[in-house]
Amino acid sequence: MAIQLWGYRGLMTLLGFEVQDLVPEKFGHVDTKELLKRLHKVALSSVESSLSEREAWIAFSGGVDSSILTRLALLTKSDVKISLVTIGTEKSKDILSFKGMSWNSKEIPALVSKLTEDEITNSLVRVASRFPELSLAHLEDCVAFDLVASKMKEARGGRTDLLLSANGPDELFCGYDRFRRLVESSGYSEIKNEMISALGMAYDLQMKIEELLGGIGIRLASPFLNEQFVKFSLNEIPPELKISMGNDNLRKRIWRAYGRQIGLDNEIVLKPKKAMQYSSGIHQVVLSAMKKKEKEKGYAIQS
Repeated sequence: MAIQLWGYRGLMTLLGFEVQDLVPEKFGHVDTKELLKRLHKVALSSVESSLSEREAWIAFSGGVDSSILTRLALLTKSDVKISLVTIGTEKSKDILSFKGMSWNSKEIPALVSKLTEDEITNSLVRVASRFPELSLAHLEDCVAFDLVASKMKEARGGRTDLLLSANGPDELFCGYDRFRRLVESSGYSEIKNEMISALGMAYDLQMKIEELLGGIGIRLASPFLNEQFVKFSLNEIPPELKISMGNDNLRKRIWRAYGRQIGLDNEIVLKPKKAMQYSSGIHQVVLSAMKKKEKEKGYAIQS
């Protein structure tokens, strides 16, 4: 059934919020439908240019960002074999709610790996020893990718591949709650500066993850952080189409609308943001380990 992006008028209540329309048809002189077409062209090109190996794995949480990345990877003209990798503790949301994705009525190959506390703690020690200056959030991100890469390499019998990350849309489309607070307190005047600041931190994290994964022979690519995609998203899309005034707990509105346009289910498109370290259960294990070792060197992590 065709997706009627602009004809969607019935109120939907899902996961604690109501959505009528994600974005208006027009914003000032901007034709949103045409803008979405341009966004698709740039996003597809960015993903296609990242597929430089015969096989590629996608760090997949089932959220809107990794789902858009997966759909785009399958829409490219590339003949790269795509597989998903999902990690989490036994009772984590990512494991319990994993549904995977299908393409042309075929399920996409997926590695779903349940993590033990010991695996997470061992990864924490490795990452904190290598990067003792990391903030807690970046430490947990690095632990998550270290575990994704380890499970991926283990499944491949030591052979290495390309890992695709969906990092970037939270910075470029105002996904973090701090963007909501900023809009409520100051309007849109400082939003672009905040996006640029967030991108700086994202690039710093990207370098750390690349170094970490490169040590075990895995190449990381983040197509939503490449120059072409960043320039377009930052300069061509008005912030008013990314986040609304009035306590917007959804955010990333035009990005979600784009996800709907390329065929993602409403359940995915409207899913609230939850960082991988939380939905995978890694955060709780890291906090517990840090409390036990808070007096040891290397665990004085900034919040």
